[in-house]
Amino acid sequence: MSALLYEPQSGLLFAGAHGKGGMSVSRDLGVTWEPRGNGLKSEHVYTLAAQQRDGRVVLYLGTEPSALYRSDDLGENWVEVSAMLSVPDQDKWTFPPPPHVAHVKNVAFHPAQPGTLYVCIEQGALLKTTDDGATWTEPRTYESAQDKFYHDNHRVLIRPSNPAQLFMCGGEGLHYSADAARPGPT
Repeated sequence: MSALLYEPQSGLLFAGAHGKGGMSVSRDLGVTWEPRGNGLKSEHVYTLAAQQRDGRVVLYLGTEPSALYRSDDLGENWVEVSAMLSVPDQDKWTFPPPPHVAHVKNVAFHPAQPGTLYVCIEQGALLKTTDDGATWTEPRTYESAQDKFYHDNHRVLIRPSNPAQLFMCGGEGLHYSADAARPGPT
């Protein structure tokens, strides 16, 4: 397994697997499993995240190759958030071990703005949307001249008491943003 998520509102346990493992759900805390991959183009699931919105649950799933999916029905159906792939420099996204295919490593949510999401691509980008995935930017203010692992982003953490403060870790160590990762120079 590469991703595991317990969703307390529904009591469902979600599991995503590498390779051709796909997406599964358990209603009995892992005793039995059923597939939940309707709409997924890749069975190589890397990350899962859940967001509470107005009393309902929205699920996000990241894959290899890099793609982001959303489900509004607890994983029964998945819809690709295809606009995420409209950012420049995707040709630079890679993952060091063969077959050198980048993947969505992490999804994080702004605590007070449901339409603001951050996605870490390993290896290649930190992506941000403020309009629920319709458009995306690539904040780059964390870059340094010594960035030998080209945007090797693993996790982003948003401080709930001050959402302008972001912490991100990856192959280059720890990065910090005090301005909600506003887009920098490209």
